[in-house]
Amino acid sequence: MKGKTILILSPQPWHHLFVSKHHYAKALAESNTVYFISAPTYGFFTNFRIENVLEGLSELSYSIPVFGWTKFKLPTLYRKYIRYKLKHLLDKKIGMIDWCVDFGCYQQYNSMDFVAAKRKIFFPVDDFENLPIHPRGSDLIVTVSRNIQNKFSKGTCYFINHGLASEFAQNARVALVEGKAWYRSTKVRVGYAGNLFLRFLDTKIFAQIILSNPQIEFHLFGNREWNKDNEDHKEWNSVLEKSNNVIIHGLLTTESLVKEYNKMDAFILCYKPDNKNYHGENSHKIMEYLSTGKVTVASHISAYENSDLLVMPDSQNNTVMPALFQNVIRNLDEFNSIKRMNVRRTFALDNTYSKQIERIEALLA
Repeated sequence: MKGKTILILSPQPWHHLFVSKHHYAKALAESNTVYFISAPTYGFFTNFRIENVLEGLSELSYSIPVFGWTKFKLPTLYRKYIRYKLKHLLDKKIGMIDWCVDFGCYQQYNSMDFVAAKRKIFFPVDDFENLPIHPRGSDLIVTVSRNIQNKFSKGTCYFINHGLASEFAQNARVALVEGKAWYRSTKVRVGYAGNLFLRFLDTKIFAQIILSNPQIEFHLFGNREWNKDNEDHKEWNSVLEKSNNVIIHGLLTTESLVKEYNKMDAFILCYKPDNKNYHGENSHKIMEYLSTGKVTVASHISAYENSDLLVMPDSQNNTVMPALFQNVIRNLDEFNSIKRMNVRRTFALDNTYSKQIERIEALLA
């Protein structure tokens, strides 16, 4: 697909930790003109700005003269006002749009019907208990979640796996071409990326794994803001601060993350779903882990239950994870064989954002 004008409707701003909508915007901008628009800010006047952030990609930001509490106290009026203002701004500044992709802007609009676009795509990424089961004026609904897919009528919503960012994809291609193998280092390094105080992180099991493997370095990448009034947070933070085998890197750019991932011997993902807002079905970081070829020990992830791509329990019983982890570490030569690593890399490369865009394009056709 080339030469299209594409509008990305995002609940998060461009200057945010990059997630699916940011990576899709970057991939689409390689051969199209993309406008990335998030929720409005508030001011005395309606202001509108288009700022180029990458070649082919502009952030479209605007403010509206209302108070922020309006979206909670007067949601219907708030949405109607945004529709009116945004439609006027889009018609005046952009004109006809080929694709409009809504990544779940539930507070701002109930539908994309006010956008003058040839094709409209609704892309709910994150599930939650009260997810609106509505097409939102779309021609196509796609999601990374089987659970979200199953909430819609059969045949109306399509599953597309998480994508792989171009930086990770290039690293995986080089590794495949050069036949890069894994070599045992003096000290085993295990990586985890993500919010270190995410409510779905099973900190009890994760802490048990860290404390029972003092000979292993655990490299943690991500936000570590925590609630000091939360006893579970206090306990987990104490483990992070007092364990000599924990190295906390904080938030890194995608480029830096690729370099650090190459130093790892294995990865870990340890979630405890509540089966209301998260069902343990998928995670975007898995595709990044797989792209390195290294083994991943994970809690039960249903999207991968019929594959050998992860080492995980058969159910959501995380109590078996410490034993699974130690078995993998004892047998890293087997789990990180060149054959297994190349299978993981190949799978990840079949799920780049460019590949997923091709799949969406085929579904639209």
